[in-house]
Amino acid sequence: MAQVIWTSGLSAFVALLVVWLTSRLASIRAHDDRVWDRKAGAYAGVFEALYAMEIFFDDHIEDHINDRDPSEAERLERQLAYKNARLRLGQVIAREVWLLSPQVKQLTDRLDIALQSRTNSWMEDMVSGSDAVFVARTGITQLAERDLSRPHLIPFMHSKGLLGGHDSLKLPKE
Repeated sequence: MAQVIWTSGLSAFVALLVVWLTSRLASIRAHDDRVWDRKAGAYAGVFEALYAMEIFFDDHIEDHINDRDPSEAERLERQLAYKNARLRLGQVIAREVWLLSPQVKQLTDRLDIALQSRTNSWMEDMVSGSDAVFVARTGITQLAERDLSRPHLIPFMHSKGLLGGHDSLKLPKE
């Protein structure tokens, strides 16, 4: 009789331990998913702003190459879009600085310095601005790939595609 009670008590304890451990792991995973989603959103905001800035420079360079003179309204629209993009970039970095890699802030600070510097010609300013945005975007892309990749505790399940998750962002290997 005592052995039955002991076995039942041990079984109940193990069951409670398994339930607690499972719920704890699920809670940790849910928290990690929320952080990942917010981090992915922050990187998306950064890339959207950088893309808008890139369009500004590319449009001006293309106009110069094609000897096209945009209208005053088009120039003002571009300028406003560019200013809004820089503002959005600053806002995303300020809002999510605690979440993003510190190197993202460093790259955007370097970008700001590069965009504030002036050369001898307007065209050189456009080309150096385009280059600065490209360098920032490339560096932040590498950081985002690193920050948004997830290690898996069970490599076999991952390799068989049984875990799901956010790995759809990875590019196929050639």
